[in-house]
Amino acid sequence: ETNWNVVCNTGMVLGALAIEEHYPELAKHIIGEAVRYIPNCLKHFAPDGVCYEGPAYWGYTNMYLSLLLKALNDNLGEDFGISEMVGVDKSVLYYMHSTSPSGKIFNFANSGSTAPAAEPIYFYFSRAFNQPEVAAFYRDILSKTVQSGNYFRFYFLSIPWYDTASSPADALPKLKVYEGINDIIVFNGNRNIPNSLYLIAKTGDPDMAHQQLDIGTFIIETNGIRWTDDLGSDNYGLPGFWDYKPDGQRWTYFRNSNFSHNTLSIDHRLQNSAGTGEIDRLDNKAAQPFVTMDMSTTYAGQSRFVYRTFRMLDDVRILVTDSIGLQNPSQSVQWSVITSANVECKGNTAVLKKDGKSFSLKIVSPVDAFFTARAAKRGTEAEKPIEGYTILSASVSSEPVQVIKVLLSGE
Repeated sequence: ETNWNVVCNTGMVLGALAIEEHYPELAKHIIGEAVRYIPNCLKHFAPDGVCYEGPAYWGYTNMYLSLLLKALNDNLGEDFGISEMVGVDKSVLYYMHSTSPSGKIFNFANSGSTAPAAEPIYFYFSRAFNQPEVAAFYRDILSKTVQSGNYFRFYFLSIPWYDTASSPADALPKLKVYEGINDIIVFNGNRNIPNSLYLIAKTGDPDMAHQQLDIGTFIIETNGIRWTDDLGSDNYGLPGFWDYKPDGQRWTYFRNSNFSHNTLSIDHRLQNSAGTGEIDRLDNKAAQPFVTMDMSTTYAGQSRFVYRTFRMLDDVRILVTDSIGLQNPSQSVQWSVITSANVECKGNTAVLKKDGKSFSLKIVSPVDAFFTARAAKRGTEAEKPIEGYTILSASVSSEPVQVIKVLLSGE
């Protein structure tokens, strides 16, 4: 059910088409089996086109999917309903519209780079699904690729697939939610004013392929600066790296744990990989749009309930509210983010500074809570090095129901 389904079956289809003239029955059988099983992966694109395995595997999957659909339609005149599966036609639009104003992707799951995929996926989708804005988006990526000389696999197909189509840029809503195994939540401030916010967050299901303990995490940008980060993937060859059980060795590696993400821990414990995050409530029509996540099963055995709400107060401010029902008042809750910016803690306020810009976080509640900062460090020498990152955190306790409110401000 992972990306390998599409990759391998596409290879089989292309090979079958190459020998079809000489072995028509064998080719027919191979193609029939491929189009039978490919939906096992693509069904996860429903309803809004999100690839739950993260943006790195979004590019991998959709590049081979583009090859498959092009080959089937050009040679056989149909793709056997694959392109009509729910979410497939929306996938590139989701990817484009969730890219940040600075041109970076949300590199969740086992994804490293924050640069958008540079394969000619977009040109195929723009023509196949009449999405001219996608072609325009990719032409901008292409111009940067040519300037850098950093060419990607299948780059050469940008020439025969080239699409000159264009259309006016879509008006971005203040709040857009893309539903899937990983629900992706995107807030957009007015990009025509200084200090406007872009925030992208996710729910998730950590024990599925390539996932991390990152339910509730979020990335925030203003003025082209990314203020909270995702460290991406670690070395695939680490012992137990693919052990997704709640006590699996995968979670002992810092990059895979909730300790390296912009979310919560209770008593400094790991999230429960058998849990999930779900959208509980949302209002994208309100003057102050909001989304509430139910993260309760993510902290099974540690709490009675956990909810996280993002509310956009205006173009430059977002309030993050966490409500945690603890099992006993002696427990503590840790609220944290990871950042590559310089951090100055002043009691309940932290100021982040980078490239001549600044950003602030203020703990509105509890009134006596305060921020601390420490260098982010990997757990073992075998893990990828971590340099230049800081964990900004606050710990609260002594209440059976902890309500933590943090104001994020680009002002």
